[in-house]
Amino acid sequence: MKLHEIITHIENIAPPANAAPWDNSGMQVASVRDEVNHLALMLDPTPFSIATALKRGADMIVSHHPLLMTPRMPRELDDFHAVLR
Repeated sequence: MKLHEIITHIENIAPPANAAPWDNSGMQVASVRDEVNHLALMLDPTPFSIATALKRGADMIVSHHPLLMTPRMPRELDDFHAVLR
C-alpha cells in the first residue's frame, strides 16, 4: 500500500483538525520510500518497541503517542530535510 493511502485512511478516522492544540499529531519521521509492506502499530514509540518493529520488518510505524511533544527541526539541512520543506 502507498504511504499516502495509509495516512489518508488514518486521517479519515481521526481528522487532524480534531486534535488538541497541544497535541503533536502527524508524521514526525519521513522517508523517501513510498511503498509500505509491513506496518507496525504501537502505543508508545519507545526504543524497545521501535527496535522490535524494525527487527520484524516494519516499513512504517504508527504510534498513538508522538516521539516528541514539541517538534524541532534538525540542526543541519540536508537533502532529506530539504525535500520536506
